[in-house]
Amino acid sequence: MSAAPARRSVPCGDCRACCRDELVILHPESGDDPSTYLTRQIIDPLSGGPALALIQNEDGRCIYLGDEGCRIHDRAPAVCRGFDCRQIVKRLRQMMPRAEFEKMVFRSRTLQAGTRLLRKAGTR
Repeated sequence: MSAAPARRSVPCGDCRACCRDELVILHPESGDDPSTYLTRQIIDPLSGGPALALIQNEDGRCIYLGDEGCRIHDRAPAVCRGFDCRQIVKRLRQMMPRAEFEKMVFRSRTLQAGTRLLRKAGTR
């Protein structure tokens, strides 16, 4: 089993974009215990294999997202602890043609949030 990722220091403020419309796949090899979460069986879009993901509300929000933020912050899945929208934006910018990247950002609240944080920090 791999060590669970340390929680990243991301200046989220009131932003909860990554808690909406994003698939949170559990990774037992990184310390996630699926029996402690409400999950559903899915096909992992990256591997094509079976996986467990956190259940989402009908509006696409994570089942654990409350009015004050994550209700399971102290035991959040590995992917949540290690997530940093700014790093995703930086990687995608390097990998994709600009027009394709901009279309993707337009459709994703998470990428929009990462772009805003990078601009605020003066990083592009």
